[in-house]
Amino acid sequence: MAVFGIVLIWIGGFISFYRTGPFNAALFPLALLLLFIPLPRPLVESAQVMLQRASAEVTYLLFRLAGTPVFRQGFQFSLPGFDIEVARECSGIRSTIALLITDLVLSYLFLRSAWRRASLVILTIPIAIFKNALRIASMSWLGIYVSKDYLYGDVHRFGGLPVTAIALLLVIPALLLLQRPEQRRLAPSTPPTAHGPVPPVSSPIE
Repeated sequence: MAVFGIVLIWIGGFISFYRTGPFNAALFPLALLLLFIPLPRPLVESAQVMLQRASAEVTYLLFRLAGTPVFRQGFQFSLPGFDIEVARECSGIRSTIALLITDLVLSYLFLRSAWRRASLVILTIPIAIFKNALRIASMSWLGIYVSKDYLYGDVHRFGGLPVTAIALLLVIPALLLLQRPEQRRLAPSTPPTAHGPVPPVSSPIE
């Protein structure tokens, strides 16, 4: 509630200085200030559990597609030489929120249709889940085929940064695909001629 009050003071100060016209023009960036407000803990925990379960499912699918020997029990995976667990900390809730904010900004800047904007934002969830699963599987493959040291230390803590870059690379094609119909609609229907407008053809008078 304290952070919510601070955000209301910022928005109220903006309206006091610039009045309603600029406020309507800046409604979207001002609305992004609401993301400063921490989410309720039950909501965050529910989102973490959902991402945890989905990441475990996709991780298991990646192991099977790659032919990696694996035995799964819930969130625990038995791999050659060691066992791993997809813990709640592996849900990637923070990177998912960051990706969600990025998609919100990109959809507002580059898309015009409301449903296309919503589609890009909704795509955040499957992309985030795939990103988490790819990170877990990659770390496991490094532990199996290279060294178990990759499962610990800085590589384990900061390994999500390059995977986050991969998630952004997945967002760009989706954005371009959603943007293409709008660009076609904005294109002129008939190309301009070099000689100016064509006069109407009149029939000869008999």
